[in-house]
Amino acid sequence: MINILLPDYLRKSCLNEIALTNINISSLPNELIDQQRAEEALKMGLKIKSEGFNVFASGDEGTGKLSAVKMFLEKWVDKDPTPDDWCYVYNFKEPYQPTKLKLPAGVGNQLKNDMKNFVSDTMQALVKTFESESYSLQRQSIKDKYDKQQSTLTLSINEKAENESLLI
Repeated sequence: MINILLPDYLRKSCLNEIALTNINISSLPNELIDQQRAEEALKMGLKIKSEGFNVFASGDEGTGKLSAVKMFLEKWVDKDPTPDDWCYVYNFKEPYQPTKLKLPAGVGNQLKNDMKNFVSDTMQALVKTFESESYSLQRQSIKDKYDKQQSTLTLSINEKAENESLLI
């Protein structure tokens, strides 16, 4: 006899009573366990100082690759001085060739935040300026001047056309 397979039978559900609050972060290992090959590969890759050389970690998802590599790198960089920051900024003379700036360590992030604040402040100042009474009056004055000039020219052209017996 064939039974109908209901959606509830397609997956196991976890009990709500299970809690992961008993995990103590300080009890987690602070070194790669049984990963001698991975550790040697990372050491070899990090010793290569060639431009454009990268280290790539592969493996199954959820196996702790990122955590393991971060942990290894944190120990590795303790020995070296903090490197300079490299920032790429817009090049107004050659838009497709950004300008690179070498800045002391930590200054790049400060530059990013300062530029973000600068753009935000500038946007607010522009909005405030273009919504101001003085800007509106100045704009209207310029518009009136050119409207008057256009009317004068149109009247002049119409008079010349009339003198020539033309109709515009």
